[in-house]
Amino acid sequence: MVHHYSMRDVIRFLRYGFEEEVVLLGNAPPEFRKKYKLKKKKEPIRDVFRELCFWTCVVYIGKTYLGLLAWYNLNLRARPKYQVLQRFSRNIEVRKYESYVVAEATIPIKDSKDSMLRNESISGRRKLVEYIFDGKQENTKKKKKMQMLIPVITTYPLDKKTLTVSFIIQFNETIQTLPKPSDTDIKLRQIPAHTAVYIRFKGPKPSQSLVATKRKLLEQVLARHGYKFRPSRKFPHTLYAQYHDSLVTPGILCRNEVGFYLQ
Repeated sequence: MVHHYSMRDVIRFLRYGFEEEVVLLGNAPPEFRKKYKLKKKKEPIRDVFRELCFWTCVVYIGKTYLGLLAWYNLNLRARPKYQVLQRFSRNIEVRKYESYVVAEATIPIKDSKDSMLRNESISGRRKLVEYIFDGKQENTKKKKKMQMLIPVITTYPLDKKTLTVSFIIQFNETIQTLPKPSDTDIKLRQIPAHTAVYIRFKGPKPSQSLVATKRKLLEQVLARHGYKFRPSRKFPHTLYAQYHDSLVTPGILCRNEVGFYLQ
């Protein structure tokens, strides 16, 4: 006899398990279904544990699905145009970027701990999101919504007193065509064509110590190949480029880059 199971039967099986000699509830007689629904639970601890495991799996599968969807959508977004000048390994490149416009928020650093830096980075992103997506602009009757490119760039200046978060604006916009931000912490800046070196790696958002380690590795590679570099006065010191949101996207799929400008 072939059993046909509905989705409700499968979910009920996952939640409550087997019922004695009946494998699933697909072709069970009506009296058995009625008995099953009215059955008193004899082992409440096991039932609670089973229920907890079931909903944990549901949440995990749902979060993974949303993370994959977010990862796919972000990969479809445009990125700044650049040319690879030299590739030292699969993950380390010297790139020549074309000019682009950024909206940046500069946040004072109260504490150098990773948790504080993360909170300040989130604060800067929130301000930029309000400007770009929510149309929080000054002296405009009609709010202009814009599109941003990836990655989101966080800069760590030499003085370690401020943190700058930058959103790259779509190519067809200039500082003259963009509306003025109503938030005084947000500035529009034209980044000129420049050369930078980056190291790429996977994982969730890195700690401050990991960013420092990646930068040190870049300096060693550049020195080995005869590059001359020093902290530039025109640009901030260390760059962290985040391509995916680690709060939504699975860590193994998150792309991160650490680098700095070359003269």
